[in-house]
Amino acid sequence: ELEAATAVRIVNMLLTPPPDLGTLMPIARTALDAELTASQRAAALGALGHRVSCITGPAGTGKTRVIVALVALA
Repeated sequence: ELEAATAVRIVNMLLTPPPDLGTLMPIARTALDAELTASQRAAALGALGHRVSCITGPAGTGKTRVIVALVALA
């Protein structure tokens, strides 16, 4: 059941259009500039333009910081 529910959520995310980046980008840039390194900011801004993104990297690279920043923008 959990896998089926997860699959449904993923399909719903894929069917939802991405946010309007023209409106979101100025807000995102200001918020992200204060909290993230250049590479973390690039990852976060890249994720904003897609319905589903995968943030990867070795330990200590700031994956959690990127995700927290993205959630804060939601």
